[in-house]
Amino acid sequence: MHLASLRIALCVAGALFILSVLSTALAQQESPNVVPKSQVQTGVVGDYSIQINSDGVSPESKDLEDELKLLFKRVAQFHPTRLVVFVHGGLVTLKQANARTEKLGSEIANEPDGTYPIFVNWEAGFSTSYARHLFFERNGISYRGTPGAGGAVLSSPLVLAADLGRGATRLPVNTTLSFAKAAQNGDWMYKANPRSFPVKNKFNETLRLLFSDHPEKTQKELAYFRDGLCYNPQDGRTPRVHLALGADSHKKIRLGHFTLNAVTWPVEVITEPILDTFGTPAWHNMLRRTRSMFHPSGNFITRNVPSISPEGTLPSQNPELGAGAIFFRQLNQFVVDHPRIRLDLIGHSMGTIVINDAYRECPNLPARNIIYMAAACSIRDFQISTGRYIEKNPGANFYNLCLHPRAELEETHAWGAPVRGSLLVWIDEFFQSPESFGDRTLGTFENAVIAYKLLPQTPCVHLKAFPFESNDMSSKVGVPRKHGDFTSFRFWDPSFWETTCALTASYERVSAR
Repeated sequence: MHLASLRIALCVAGALFILSVLSTALAQQESPNVVPKSQVQTGVVGDYSIQINSDGVSPESKDLEDELKLLFKRVAQFHPTRLVVFVHGGLVTLKQANARTEKLGSEIANEPDGTYPIFVNWEAGFSTSYARHLFFERNGISYRGTPGAGGAVLSSPLVLAADLGRGATRLPVNTTLSFAKAAQNGDWMYKANPRSFPVKNKFNETLRLLFSDHPEKTQKELAYFRDGLCYNPQDGRTPRVHLALGADSHKKIRLGHFTLNAVTWPVEVITEPILDTFGTPAWHNMLRRTRSMFHPSGNFITRNVPSISPEGTLPSQNPELGAGAIFFRQLNQFVVDHPRIRLDLIGHSMGTIVINDAYRECPNLPARNIIYMAAACSIRDFQISTGRYIEKNPGANFYNLCLHPRAELEETHAWGAPVRGSLLVWIDEFFQSPESFGDRTLGTFENAVIAYKLLPQTPCVHLKAFPFESNDMSSKVGVPRKHGDFTSFRFWDPSFWETTCALTASYERVSAR
């Protein structure tokens, strides 16, 4: 028995040694002060996009600046009346993002309203995000491309064990939260004891407060989950936010969802630790990438350090910028130089985090419309970045587009096998662990309504939740029903954002033409 155990230990040690040697070879044997080269290069791709690799940097920033100058020169020669910049969200690979650009770029540019699109495509694939977390990223330091990469890879089994342990130990809490989420979506349970569901109860109270200045509204009209509602501010003393909540589903649709939930409940419990084990660290590594595209991903560890001057001080110079910072700075200058061109910024999911970082880098980036679709950023992150620009610029409109609250909780994947709920629900419950309500996701309609006082106090703020279903759910029109559905519609069309629409409106899909 002891001999067998010794053999197993030697085999494990040998495997780890070989893994360490291979990882060191894969680390490219570069100096700690050199940025590792990525297989995918950052730069302008075609006429309508900039591609940013997983490190967020370009080997030669000067080359990127020249490429961007040529891109904006092409934009100026197009003579557009509107420039649309779109940033996609997480769980999207560069291959998928570039395919979307190829499909939609020329379609948008050929429309009669004179719109020119620019897609900001960044590497946000799940597999690469988790792999970098597992092998190279440790406590804000990237060991990839350094002699320490071998040691980082050597510790990867311990990192995996910690991930598995977290998923297993949090299973009871996560299961309880999932059960509460399903119960919250059951209207009969809420009506029986509304105080047992504080979030939904506060959501209802906030809606009643918003409608208290509409005397023509009756209590019956507040059956918003069934009929939907629209709110517009009456005067300067009332909440200044515009709000539109689409109509709810029919009872037979709700019954079908409840049945599916009951049948797949055991499978959901089994998959919860898997989702937590791999999803949480992958999410955090994607967050790292949103930041590294503005400033070096190595966090000063794998960057060149300027030499010390004879006087013993470092030379004065600006910190080296990532590709995202270079792009948004040039975008800012271009729009300032061409005031007749209206800028619309559109972000989906984690793309909203990128836009928030853009406003930290360029606080006065002159956008006319800022559209967030299923925003994965926190309410607080928006408040201290993009929100400040909207407060200071009355002509800037902000649209926060969300799924219907019921659709947010009922979203299913793979026939209901994984944990029920949209990506935003997963972020709030599993991935992020918000410290306060303001740290919850902005793109969840209930969160945004409850915390509306944290948003800019201007009538240019619009909160919109699409209907759970529309009158016409054909292949050509419909409504977003899942977190990833927003980009399946003509998201650049202002009619998709407006809050004065019918509460059962349908919207044109991108494949309709």
